[in-house]
Amino acid sequence: MNYNRILIRLDAGGRFGLGHLSRCISLVNEFKCNDNIFFIKSDDRKLVEDYTRDNLKVLSQTIFLDQKINQRDEIAVLHSKYEENTLLIVDHYNASESYQEELQRRSMRWLQLDSHAKVNFYATWVMHGSPGATTDLYEPLRRNAETKFLLGPKYCIIKEQLFSHYSERRVRFKLNKVVICFGGGNDRGATLACLRNMRFDLFQDVEFTVAINQSNPDYKAVLSYQTKGVVKIVSPQDLNQAMLNADLAVITPGMMSYEAAFLGLPMLLITIADNQNINSKAWEETKCALNIGSIVDVPENINNCLLSVKQAPKLLGNMSQNCLNLVDGKGIKRIINEITK
Repeated sequence: MNYNRILIRLDAGGRFGLGHLSRCISLVNEFKCNDNIFFIKSDDRKLVEDYTRDNLKVLSQTIFLDQKINQRDEIAVLHSKYEENTLLIVDHYNASESYQEELQRRSMRWLQLDSHAKVNFYATWVMHGSPGATTDLYEPLRRNAETKFLLGPKYCIIKEQLFSHYSERRVRFKLNKVVICFGGGNDRGATLACLRNMRFDLFQDVEFTVAINQSNPDYKAVLSYQTKGVVKIVSPQDLNQAMLNADLAVITPGMMSYEAAFLGLPMLLITIADNQNINSKAWEETKCALNIGSIVDVPENINNCLLSVKQAPKLLGNMSQNCLNLVDGKGIKRIINEITK
């Protein structure tokens, strides 16, 4: 079926980051529907508006919800815009069982993007693109016989700007360039923790690029490392090119991990939120990444992980090839094919 309207409910901003916004925009752009309404809870409207303006290609409007709005009132707002042939996309952390039950009671059909596997599901479709998202993990959470689970890397979302570089995907065999990025929002100190604990004297022949937003509370402190001449600072808008050029990415196991895997870019992973644990474990088990751990583990592990990759080109090459094998970048088309059947 074709949809006349798409409603998107998500969280985005400094505290939430931009990953959810990025993947929802990618879906909406591919649907090519010109009646889209984004309902967003945000602590940084300008950050959201700037990102949306730069990346959204179809006609849309954005409604910023009060961050203290209660569940019933929020769903009433969504339902007031829900018409015949409408698709709702839900991509936020508060889609509890009672929240979903209310959507179902109002006869709404929706795609729920998940990363936790911690709540029961009533959604029409549930998508989780992690290698760790398995049927065994999700079937016990089914509460609607009609729910269709879209699980695993074949459904992970790669934005159009990156997919356009499909021909540039490659296997990495030597560690010459490293890119470090923890998203466009507040990285909870991850970037600064990496730089403070990194033994740059051990990697004098390696070029380090750090992608960081000027709104990051640690931006000035991070910038001082460029002044020292040990890293190059770029904006998140330049991250795609930095990843294309790099041989290794130091990132979170969130949206960027799918993008890195698509490019064949091996990863050192640092978790900055609980919902990333499934992904970090799965990327390590599939031998696409080394897991540094959480921010508190950075001092002990980051240099050892970097040295492991630098001193073992075969390890780097195998991780790179495993990434390419897992993520082909066609997840959006598969999701849309399932939803429009």
